[in-house]
Amino acid sequence: DQLGGGDPKTRALAPRLKSFGAAAGPTLLVLGERSADVERAAANVPWLEVTTALHTSVYQLVRHDRIVAERAALVALQEALAR
Repeated sequence: DQLGGGDPKTRALAPRLKSFGAAAGPTLLVLGERSADVERAAANVPWLEVTTALHTSVYQLVRHDRIVAERAALVALQEALAR
């Protein structure tokens, strides 16, 4: 549902991403809204790119092998791409 909140550490974020099937490959993490904690935790993960639904481009979606998105981000992304 939501990845924000909690511990802004890479060691807390990495296991959550692996539970979603994202591990050591080009992965795009799409958030519903910016989260400084998630961005800080993701800064040390070289294979992870963090963006928001409103700033996601089609190029980013095609370029990454895996896409992990919050539920709110999926709704916003669908609305943005439907236009």
